[in-house]
Amino acid sequence: EEENLPSGFLLLDNYPNPFNPETNIRIELSKTLDAAVSIFDMKGSLIEEFPNGRLQPGLHEFKWNAEGLPSGTYVCRVVTDEGIAVRKILLVR
Repeated sequence: EEENLPSGFLLLDNYPNPFNPETNIRIELSKTLDAAVSIFDMKGSLIEEFPNGRLQPGLHEFKWNAEGLPSGTYVCRVVTDEGIAVRKILLVR
């Protein structure tokens, strides 16, 4: 899933995965970038959008609490100035 990622950022594995009800989403930036992190269900509906903006180089972590959502596969998407990365995450009740 990460083969075509731009060199300016990486969407790392979330942990734990599978999770119930919280997971940590991590992105690593090699330089300052505008970034937006969002969670979607498999139908493409937006479930959660984290505050976005200009992030400094380094590791950034976002905690997602899926309390009240059904078990299933969700998609984490990161959009930056340099491209888009997606990763499947699994909520298990």
